[in-house]
Amino acid sequence: MKQNVEQLYKTNLVLWSAFLLSQSALFMVLYFAKPNLFKFDFSQPFAGDNLIVVAIFGLMAIINLFIGLFLRIQAVQRAIDEQNPKLLQNGLILGLAFCESLSILGLVLAFAFDYQYFFIWFILAIIGMFLHYPRRQNY
Repeated sequence: MKQNVEQLYKTNLVLWSAFLLSQSALFMVLYFAKPNLFKFDFSQPFAGDNLIVVAIFGLMAIINLFIGLFLRIQAVQRAIDEQNPKLLQNGLILGLAFCESLSILGLVLAFAFDYQYFFIWFILAIIGMFLHYPRRQNY
């Protein structure tokens, strides 16, 4: 059983790394598709011309971040209660997927609205992913 738990932990580390690496892939897609967004002009207002859209996307990002954290905590608790470490992987994937949605929201803002502060959503996603780092103590 100890070998199986160690293997599961390593698998979860690889999953976590893949989700983190996907952030750079999304960033590169945006860079090659819309390079003009990378000429940052911080004199422009934060919300730009789309205050309502940016506010809604920001609210969705914060909600998704908290939902991901909540689901991960629930999965860890369930894994402890049922003594099933495989449930940790489900929680990890759910939490990371919700974090990934933050960067996708930033990507949509960049593509659809030419929003130059899209990178804030990417930063939030990466911070969320670091909060989901698999901890050996949970296994």
